[in-house]
Amino acid sequence: MLSRRRRVGHCPGSQPVTRSSVSVRDGLLALLTLGPAYGLQLHAEFLDRAAHRPQINVGQIYSTLERLRERGLVVGAGTTEDGLPLHMLTEEGQTEAHAWLRGDGVSTEEDWDDVLDRVLLASSLSEADLAAVLHAYEHALATKVRCDPATDDHPQRRLAARAAHVHKNAFRSLLRAIHDELREGDNTTGARGFALERPRRGRRAGTRGEIGANETDTDETDATTVT
Repeated sequence: MLSRRRRVGHCPGSQPVTRSSVSVRDGLLALLTLGPAYGLQLHAEFLDRAAHRPQINVGQIYSTLERLRERGLVVGAGTTEDGLPLHMLTEEGQTEAHAWLRGDGVSTEEDWDDVLDRVLLASSLSEADLAAVLHAYEHALATKVRCDPATDDHPQRRLAARAAHVHKNAFRSLLRAIHDELREGDNTTGARGFALERPRRGRRAGTRGEIGANETDTDETDATTVT
């Protein structure tokens, strides 16, 4: 007799996926492959490249950078001429960033925003292997356990299985659209370095040059070159 404790929306035999909102974390590591940057610069670059996101809380950027520093993935890299703290990748941070940018650990059950974060950021970074990212998702789709809603007499599981089927088809459509875009654009994906125009606001370094409560916001109204 089949167990009645089977989770709604999961196919028999499918592997549970640990969901985590780490795409911002991984996205920051990916952006730092371009070189040292300060917090609000990373915020602006993330929104420019992950164009599907209407906004990201600036505080999330700073708190994530702090956690990355605590984990030894990011270290301080001095300050800008006007005192904004710069961050750079450690060797371990470089390893994690490049793994994410070649498609390691992809899953078809990732949140849609997380998928787009990885694909769009990879398309904008010369250090990324976009083809490997797309191939990883295609392989994950090909090996995903198929749910057949007609074989389940539980109405909510049938609907969940149908939704999973629609999601899988949408995933395939997204990957096809990306391939089409690359063909039509002569394989130019818009890979680029940091923008030259600086964000309008930044955080000055605290007394210890760290991200923390003793930092204060300051207007940055000039458009100077970011180095």
